[in-house]
Parts: sequence; structure tokens; C-alpha cells
Amino acid sequence: MFRTTMMILAAVMFLAGSVTGVNAASQTTDEVDEVIDYLNYGLYWAGTDGAKEKFSQGDDNAYYDPDKPTVIYFHGWQQSSSERGYDIPDLFFEDADTWTQNGWIEKGYNVGIFHWAQWADEDDVQWAEAKIWTRNGPKGFRYRLSNGEYGTDLNPDGSGGVGDLAADIIIDALADSSSETLRFAGHSLGNQLATRVAQILHGKVQNGTLDGDTYSIDRLALLDPAWTKDGKSWLGDSNGDGSNDWVGERCRWAIADMMDDWDNLVVEMYSTTALSESLGVAMDANMDLQEVVASVDVRPWYYGSTEFGKKHNAAFLHYFWTMASDPPVECTISWWSRKVTGKMAPSASTPDWRIKEMMGDTCKWDQVEGRYTEDPSDDWFEKKSF
Repeated sequence: MFRTTMMILAAVMFLAGSVTGVNAASQTTDEVDEVIDYLNYGLYWAGTDGAKEKFSQGDDNAYYDPDKPTVIYFHGWQQSSSERGYDIPDLFFEDADTWTQNGWIEKGYNVGIFHWAQWADEDDVQWAEAKIWTRNGPKGFRYRLSNGEYGTDLNPDGSGGVGDLAADIIIDALADSSSETLRFAGHSLGNQLATRVAQILHGKVQNGTLDGDTYSIDRLALLDPAWTKDGKSWLGDSNGDGSNDWVGERCRWAIADMMDDWDNLVVEMYSTTALSESLGVAMDANMDLQEVVASVDVRPWYYGSTEFGKKHNAAFLHYFWTMASDPPVECTISWWSRKVTGKMAPSASTPDWRIKEMMGDTCKWDQVEGRYTEDPSDDWFEKKSF
């Protein structure tokens, strides 16, 4: 059963990793005899229609304005992306021919993409997952090359995992920000990275190292989130209960701590594949977390039942596209009759105060209209009990 589950998970994640991305280097798999050690990572500021520019400290960026609010996207597992020419994951919805960041930019946001694909390029999702938290996981801190081999020589200095590295880069990138609005969105394994970076910023704000107006997270979106099951030796036992921590509980604890200190923190979770439930042997549903955040089921029925990867990717593509539309309609259903409640349903464009109302409500929001169209402007959601 476990072997079958992991095979399905691999299919989901492989397809998810292969849908988006543009070539970041001139090397190809036809040049394997000439492969040189290569490592690219960091924060890219996105412009409209696919334009992007890498953040570099001290340099001006055409797609970043310190006076504007900021959203940063964190991608997940990227199996085989290096062999496809070092893909940089992006926000292009290929099947709808839409750049989903455009709506954010039009509404005055900076849009960042944190790129860590070469570390995330592992054949086992747990090997990539460990690197978010530590350099001492099952495969250390190796990165993949375009010939399928691995390197470590170009790794940056430091002892922390990708989370620590990303936090340092984002701190530098926002050093001159004056907007006081910061949103994170993490897809799949990237939900752990978004949470880990938010946790690091939270700690530095609380101890006075960072300015709270600039670096406090206002909104955290978990997009078809993935947490593998069981305790991890590389995480250790931080709460002293005699068992190694799970990544799901580590994320849950971090979010709880942030919610305790930041009263206005908004956390939303969007599921498109029932990844945790259908692959329950391998994955953690993290129900304790689902019940305290705003929990949403998005139904991308414009894809067939076997198109796992596309449904998985629909989580972040749908979410980012929703900023271009008005908030969706909330309704209730009784005896096949739908009644509009007059309230807004969840989406990226739904105001923070409304998402905050949905958190911890012992209910979730289930998509009942717009399920057969990629465009989210026709979405309706039913409020229902877990």
C-alpha cells in the first residue's frame, strides 16, 4: 500500500513540477558531457506577462516598488526540473493562456517568486522537504544539475535550510519597504517554506531585530499543501514529548505562535486534489490546522479525474488568478435550492477581515459553481460543516 501511495504521489508531483517554468540557463540535457557546476536560486520580482528580474542587493529593480504591498510565492517539489533546463517556476496558467500575477500587479502589488528548484529537485519528496528545515536531512543540502547528478560546492555559507536562506534574502529585499502589507503564498511543499520563512521573520520581529511594520506577515495562503507523515529524525523532538516532530505539526505550531502574537494574521488553506485524504498513508491531512484556518475546497473539474498534476497546480494558479476578480459568491444549499447569503466567499481578492471571520468557524467553503471553467470570476462557494 505504501509503495502504491508513493507512486501516485510521485506522479502528482512530477506532473505538477513539469507544467510551468521557463529556461533559466543555456545548458540542456544534450550537453551532459559539458555540464559545469551551476546553482541558481533567489527571489525574482515579476512583471506582467512573464517578465521577471532577480533581486540583487543594492540594485534597482523595474518590478519592485518599496511603497507598494508585496506578495511572495513559494513553489514546491520540482522533480526533474534541472534536466529540463533549470526551470524557474512561474505563475503562468498555460491551459488558460493567462499570467495570473497580472491582476495583482494591476491592483498595485509587488509580486515575488522565491526560486529554490535545484534543491527541490529530488526523486523522493521527503528528501526535498527536509532541505526546507535543515542541511542535515537524508540527502544533505545537495542541488541537482542538468545531467541528473548533484553538487554541493556552490552552496551558500550558513547552517540553516532553505527556509533560513529565503528569510535572509527576503529581509534584504524588503529593507526599504514602507507599505506595511506582506502576504505569503506557498504551494504544495512550498507551504512549509512559506510557513518557515514567516516563522523566522516572526521570531526576529518579536525579539526586536526586525521592524514589525515591514516584516509582520499579514496573510498566509497554503495552496494544496503537502506535509509528509511521521516524525523526522532531522527535526528532532522540540516539544519534549519523546517523539520526533512531524513537519505538519511544526507548521501548525508556528502558525499558532504567529496568530497569538499577530492578532490580524489571516491564514487560508485551499485544496484542489484532496492530496492528504486520498494519499493518507504517505501524507498528513493536518486536520487540527484545517479547523483553525479558513479552509476551502476548490473543484477544478475542467480537468479529468486522472489529471492529478494539473489539479494540484490549479491550487496556486486559481488562487493567484482570483485577485483579478471580485470576491466570489457565498451560498447555502438546502433541498437542492441555493440561497445567496450576501457574504463574500474566500479568494485572494476577498478582504482580510472577511477571511478572518471564516477562520476557526468549524466550517469549510466548497466550490459549487464555476467548477468547469478555469476563469474564477464565475465561482460560487457553499459554506458547510467539516
